[in-house]
Formats: sequence, structure tokens, C-alpha cells
Amino acid sequence: MIGSKLINKEGLWTSNDDWEVLEKEDTKICIVNSKHQALSAKHNSVKERVLEQDNLGQLWKKGVPNSEGYFTLTSVTSLKVLTASPAKKLEVRAIIKG
Repeated sequence: MIGSKLINKEGLWTSNDDWEVLEKEDTKICIVNSKHQALSAKHNSVKERVLEQDNLGQLWKKGVPNSEGYFTLTSVTSLKVLTASPAKKLEVRAIIKG
């Protein structure tokens, strides 16, 4: 995030909405836009859905920021990382360690 703008490092996805991070229990967060919609992960896709208090698909774990201020967001339900696809959509993908 830069200010209230949610961007990805590679520049594949941008949003004109203002976003805020809502702190939840432990290290979990919810990312909500100016329309009160939260980023919601289900299977491999990510959608903007109406914020629901008990929706685990809307909870993310924020990683440690790197030297440039970028950080990973991991879905607490799938344990996959939020990323942008070349089709300019948000999705979640498994981390490949090699």
C-alpha cells in the first residue's frame, strides 16, 4: 500500500479505490475498499465482496515489508499468496520454493 492505494510490485494490477487495513486478531487483517467491500479469497480467485464479520475468506496475514515497503498477503483459508495475473486480475497462488 502507498497511502490508501493498493498496488502490486510488478504493476500488473491497480485500483482507483481507496483501501484501508482493518486489524483483526493476532496478525490477521482485512483489506477493505471505499465501497465497504473486502478482498475475499475463494479457491484461486480473489473478488471484492461485502465485508462480513465471520468470513474467513476475507482474512489475510500480512508479511514483513521488504526494503521497498512491499509485503505479501497470505490467505488464512488457503495459505496462498495474493498476486496479480497478467490478465490484470487478483488471484491467490501457492508459494513455490526452490
